[in-house]
Amino acid sequence: MQIEKPCTHIHIRFEKSYRCFPVSFHNKGNLENGDKIVLPPSALDMLARLQIEYPMLFKLSHVTRQGTHVTHCGVMEFSAQEGRCYIPYWMMQNLLLKEGSIVKVKNISLKKATYVKFRPQTKDFLDISNPKAVLEKSLRTYSCMTKGDQICIPYNDKKYYIDVLEVRPNGVASIIETDVSIDFAPPADYVEPTPKDAVSAPAPPTKEEEEAKEEDGVSVVSNGKEVKKKVKDIAALERGEHKNKKQEEEEASKPIAFTGKGHRLDGKPLKKRQLMESSSGPKNNSELKKLAEARRKRMAAAAEARRKRNAAKQMKTTERKNRSREVAFGGSGRTLESS
Repeated sequence: MQIEKPCTHIHIRFEKSYRCFPVSFHNKGNLENGDKIVLPPSALDMLARLQIEYPMLFKLSHVTRQGTHVTHCGVMEFSAQEGRCYIPYWMMQNLLLKEGSIVKVKNISLKKATYVKFRPQTKDFLDISNPKAVLEKSLRTYSCMTKGDQICIPYNDKKYYIDVLEVRPNGVASIIETDVSIDFAPPADYVEPTPKDAVSAPAPPTKEEEEAKEEDGVSVVSNGKEVKKKVKDIAALERGEHKNKKQEEEEASKPIAFTGKGHRLDGKPLKKRQLMESSSGPKNNSELKKLAEARRKRMAAAAEARRKRNAAKQMKTTERKNRSREVAFGGSGRTLESS
């Protein structure tokens, strides 16, 4: 009897090390607006023989004295030289990579992202009319998000650097063909406005001050403002004396217009009525108002009379033109036959 040995499936992953260079070295500067890298053709052959999931996602890692720096990305094409890979420059900055440094590339499977929280590095990003729409449009060129990365968003010939503070689930996830909730944290250079120093309220008056002011007929509220006048002034206001006196003083102080005498331009003496009006003159403002109103009525009546005269003239002119016109073919008809 033969004993069958259990079959063990060995899952082989793609894992290679390459010398990295910026995508601009490969005439692919447009890849700076995203997280796609360029790998050599041999990587495609090896990935084709492996049982991998699509879309292809990779984990990039670089070991330094400070530790291991990790990020995740997608792939655009397999046209790099053998032994090289080209990645966006902002990813090289995140991994502390220099031109020609060694980076380890490993294929990986990621879950769909559900929530990502960003923080702009400067307040300038908030000056954009709709920063959320700009960010969502830029994220279409990205394959995945990694917590701790700092992505670059170009807009209007300016680059905005944005930190990835939180990614759900697991701190790293794919954002391809998925609905992601986006949230913003205050910019890194944002400073909380300091509250204004509270103005200290004046101390309430003492009992002795209140009594001294009440003797003068003034009542004081808690904040120290006077809300009533003296008793003598209040009584005078009730009787109307104070108000009438004030009005008389104001009227006496006002200048009276048109107090001079009238003269004719031709040098002739004024008529008796004109001389009386010019010598007497208006005594107060009420008479001036009456004279102005009478003058306005006279001017309105004169304008109405002119309008009627012009309308009558226009009507006569129209009738005269109509009568002067010759009526064509206005004669009576005749036949050639004799009657």
